[in-house]
Amino acid sequence: MPRGFGISSYMTTLFGRGHQSPEWETWPVAKEDRIKTLRLENAVEEDEKKNKSWAAPSKVKQLAKQEGLDITDEQAKEFASLHKERFDRKGKHPWEPEFYPVSVAVRPPGAGSVDPPGGNFKPHTAVKLTAIPAPGYVFDQWTGEYHGPANPITLTMDWPKDLTAHFKKTTPPVKYKLEVKATPKSGGSVKPESGEYDPATKVTITATPATGYIFDRWSGDYEGKDNPTIIVMDGDKTITAHFKKE
Repeated sequence: MPRGFGISSYMTTLFGRGHQSPEWETWPVAKEDRIKTLRLENAVEEDEKKNKSWAAPSKVKQLAKQEGLDITDEQAKEFASLHKERFDRKGKHPWEPEFYPVSVAVRPPGAGSVDPPGGNFKPHTAVKLTAIPAPGYVFDQWTGEYHGPANPITLTMDWPKDLTAHFKKTTPPVKYKLEVKATPKSGGSVKPESGEYDPATKVTITATPATGYIFDRWSGDYEGKDNPTIIVMDGDKTITAHFKKE
């Protein structure tokens, strides 16, 4: 086997003397792969010229594979950053566009949404993304440009971003709680009394006024004047019966 060739040596070749990047020391590259890495740098530049945009880490990884280099997501991200730093140091930004796109996907479809739902943003701006679960789901994690469970997250627009918000179903409780109240307490009563019910159970609640009072309305998780009324137990509910004097 040829002697290993550290990626810091590559970076010296590609970015000039004095560049240090300890993170890259964990990527040992054989000597015969040195030309592949140089070709990768050229391929990245050609792609950027063609698309007039900095190459995102996903594009770097794709181009590396074409050159016969097997790199991780983190290594592709570091390569993209170092590549861009070279132009930053020289003050050259030959293809920086007016905007960078943020593309957002949701998995599974319909399980939630992301605010904002993607769009175009000016270079170097900070974009805050918030994952919002739909009823019956909770947010799980991000994949793509950012990996992890943090929510919300803030991205710096230094190249196009592609993310997926993953959600998972919540485990429904065995029972839902129904709490009923009467106001004023002396104005009447509500049947059935507070209790627990299986999900999707239909419960008929009835307000009975005391002597000298009449039923006025319901408030809380049900609002209206129907008496009795039927509610569906799709979650914990608190409902108050309002009475008033005749």
